[in-house]
Amino acid sequence: MTIRGRVATRHSSPSIVAARYMGDWGLVALLVMSAAALCLRLAIALSELPLLLQKTIPDDAFYYFTIARNAVHGMGMTLDGQNSTDGFHPLWMALLVPIFWLSGGDESLPVHIALFLGAGFSLITGLLLYSTIKAVTRSERASLVGTAVFVFNPGAVMGSVNGLETSLALMMFAATSRLCFVCLRRDSFTSRSAAALGVSAGLTFLARTDYVFVPMAIAGYIACAQNNKPKAGGSYLASVLLVAAPWVLWELISFHSFLQVSGQARPFVLHHEYLAGGSTPWEAALHSLSQLENAVLTVIPNLYFLYQVQHDEFRVGAIGTVSLLALAASVLWLKPSLRHKVLTILSPGASLILIPTMAVAALVLANSGVRWGLQGWYFASVLYLGALYVGILYRLGEEYLYRKGMEKLQLPVIALTLMLLLIANGTRLAEVWRSGYYPWQAEMYDEAMWFRSNGSANWTVGSFNAGVLSYFGGVRTINLDGVVNNGAFGALSNQRLAQYIKDQGITHIADYQFTLEQHTPYMGNEQALRLVPIQEIDDPGVNWQNSFIVIYKVEVG
Repeated sequence: MTIRGRVATRHSSPSIVAARYMGDWGLVALLVMSAAALCLRLAIALSELPLLLQKTIPDDAFYYFTIARNAVHGMGMTLDGQNSTDGFHPLWMALLVPIFWLSGGDESLPVHIALFLGAGFSLITGLLLYSTIKAVTRSERASLVGTAVFVFNPGAVMGSVNGLETSLALMMFAATSRLCFVCLRRDSFTSRSAAALGVSAGLTFLARTDYVFVPMAIAGYIACAQNNKPKAGGSYLASVLLVAAPWVLWELISFHSFLQVSGQARPFVLHHEYLAGGSTPWEAALHSLSQLENAVLTVIPNLYFLYQVQHDEFRVGAIGTVSLLALAASVLWLKPSLRHKVLTILSPGASLILIPTMAVAALVLANSGVRWGLQGWYFASVLYLGALYVGILYRLGEEYLYRKGMEKLQLPVIALTLMLLLIANGTRLAEVWRSGYYPWQAEMYDEAMWFRSNGSANWTVGSFNAGVLSYFGGVRTINLDGVVNNGAFGALSNQRLAQYIKDQGITHIADYQFTLEQHTPYMGNEQALRLVPIQEIDDPGVNWQNSFIVIYKVEVG
């Protein structure tokens, strides 16, 4: 009994020890760290646009910028001024439109403001992460370590200023995760708190629609909870539906679909290409597993971990290895004595981390295993979840040191940990910045400048990678791969793209030769068109798919 009492007393004392050593220094460290992380992001956001094109801003971001600019000019949600589209995430677009309206037609200013917003959202995400880790672990040190893992991660830094919805969506993901710990406790799950959680979950869906798994995971948790309260659960669902309904109804009425064209076009091409090679459904299923493996073992580590991974070295047995690790983790967690020991170290509501965990797992599976999409920003939520688990693991290590009588090592350990994180992140960020995520987009900017200098008001240009060209080129640009053009996607999926080009009055086509060849099977009657090359854009310093940009004049046959 005496021993048990001593263990119980010692168990509750790390927070007291933390308070004694940390005092106000924890808050000071958080503020200093947050300020440094924000300054780093703002420094990147202030760079010149031609440089940012090669470093952080993908072509897809300029779809947003062009559509927002056209909306301000009264054209509606369209890239080319004529074809309406739902190929964007609504909450980010809702913020961009007033930014472009207030910028008075300036070309660079609204983009920089959008990047500043992304940097600010990323900072808020870090603060929410800190609060969540502290709610789970009751440890200031663990919260600081987990937050540092996030805010100084090179992938998080670069992704926060990419001009896309990434930062906004991740902030809403973090806010909703934090609210779960506030609203889903037994004593606080009321109709009012459930409604607040539903609004946050609905906004998370609007920030990035494949984050629909967040409100779904919460609904599943509420349904399975032992303290299930039907009235509060109904309040949650009603709030989610109320927030999401305007967007969903607009899509359904305008485009007769619940899924944006941006979520259909690229997966269609990827699936069609694979199946056109004579693959069986079983082979396609195996390929889905391969894409999932690729995301987990290559794309995510390369973006969000501190080292590069060569995928070929991990191919053999990778799925089996990951499965065994997952099985081992499940067995350990299901062992009652171990689970009890872990949960007594953490807060009573620590099991709520299952909600973001299940949501992130579903996101990774849907984007890589179903859509076969491996764009880096699809997996930004993995970094948030990883940082959350780093904080939890650090807390368990902290408890281990305390129980072994080595609590004096806690401050040296956290100092060493943060120093190593800063060195590793700084080295990796310098490497990433030097190479850039999109160096080939220098050619796309040169392409846009060519059209700005040589184009005419009666030209209409078709392009499959149309973002940079549409924003900087000064000519009407029609997206041909359907990502932000519902009409083009209809023509592409019916293999009538050549007829669509003719019907739209497209006078020029400009894109990488590789991309043009990739979409040749969707042209249909190619005899209706004759493409005459008039210009090549080939920067010897960059290379993408061993290809270069060709500008064609379209002659109708």
